[in-house]
Amino acid sequence: MVMKIKLKKYFVIVQVLAIILCSFACSKRSDKIPPLVQNGAIDLSSWDFNKDGIVKLRGEWKFFPNKLLTPDTINLQSDMIQKYMNVPSSWNDSYESPDKKLGHGYGSYYLEMKGLDSEKMILALRVNRIYISYNIWINGAIKLESGVTGADKKNTIAEYNNPEEIYFSPVNGTNSIIIQVSNFQHRAGGIWSDVELGTSDQMHSRRDLQIFPELFLMGSFIMMGIYHIFLFLYRRKNISALHLGIFCFFCSLRLFIMGETLFVVMFPHAQWEIQQKIEYLSYVLAVPFISLFVYHIFPGLMRKIVLYFTYFMTFTFSMCILFTTTQFYSLLNTYFQFFMLLLGFYFIFVFMLGLFKRMEGALFETLGMIILIFCILMDVLYYNEIISFGSGNMYAVGLFSFIAFQTIILSRILSSAYTKMEVLAEI
Repeated sequence: MVMKIKLKKYFVIVQVLAIILCSFACSKRSDKIPPLVQNGAIDLSSWDFNKDGIVKLRGEWKFFPNKLLTPDTINLQSDMIQKYMNVPSSWNDSYESPDKKLGHGYGSYYLEMKGLDSEKMILALRVNRIYISYNIWINGAIKLESGVTGADKKNTIAEYNNPEEIYFSPVNGTNSIIIQVSNFQHRAGGIWSDVELGTSDQMHSRRDLQIFPELFLMGSFIMMGIYHIFLFLYRRKNISALHLGIFCFFCSLRLFIMGETLFVVMFPHAQWEIQQKIEYLSYVLAVPFISLFVYHIFPGLMRKIVLYFTYFMTFTFSMCILFTTTQFYSLLNTYFQFFMLLLGFYFIFVFMLGLFKRMEGALFETLGMIILIFCILMDVLYYNEIISFGSGNMYAVGLFSFIAFQTIILSRILSSAYTKMEVLAEI
């Protein structure tokens, strides 16, 4: 009977966590099928922003390779070479250039928006990640500049581009967007993420809804990290708590860099190369600490050779990040992600061994790791353009779930310890 009550309590906790996480991940969406960009144009005459919400400008944008065009120089009626580029996507497989495998090159995107109502409406265009330098014109007016675009690496200056909203009043007839992009620093160039259009109020709400869960998760990781480190300080034998605490701090650092990029808001003049190095190191250096946690939480189940190989991979890739350029280590990142996934599946195997041997906490460890690996896998597939849905930040949800399960396990262990102490005290 007591066991059933305890299980019910744990399931209630898990359900509450699931509801909270789902509320972060989900937002109000219209059931109406949004229009797509076709042949460089999109018809928005049937789209009511107040009823249907924000629309993603997905589809075939016009693309002018090796041209940095402005409203004064673009001429759609001439014989100028133009293509159609899918947005969002990198241009690596579509853009013909000598360095297309490296994602290097430059060009201009063009989109016509038709059917917008110009009466008493202020719209907002949201751009997320565009790699790596870009300029944006709307209806012939320059609206946003990030870095300096150029035709070669010498004349291009990269700048870490956090999500931005551009506010404008639409005109009757056709509204146009021109986006110059140049990339000579990263493994993939072009418009990676969705370009979205909505009312100014909707974009304000969207930003608030995205910042809140990031701040919540970042604060949670910091508090969990402090909590587990103090557990270690009060009981030095509990070395796994130290490793989990440090892992939590790296998780919070990752959130600080990614998402709405609070780092850029607080340090707007930081060099792009330094920002990139911190972004990569924030998750690479977390890998050995989660490995040490797994090694100590179930003694004897994880082989030391796996731990040593993890040290080697982490050290090697960290040195590449510190002492080479972004264009080099961003290419190696895919291989390290593959290694991480293999390591994660090995962790699941270790936890299942613990479950088979009926070791305390093995069930929750297994469930937490499965959720974490699933979320990381979705992010890897998203960033490598194998899937087009998702946000690239599901890892935060997986990490929160995994660490929350650790808290449940710890609560259960402490509860059992106090119960034993009470029984001994009554004897």
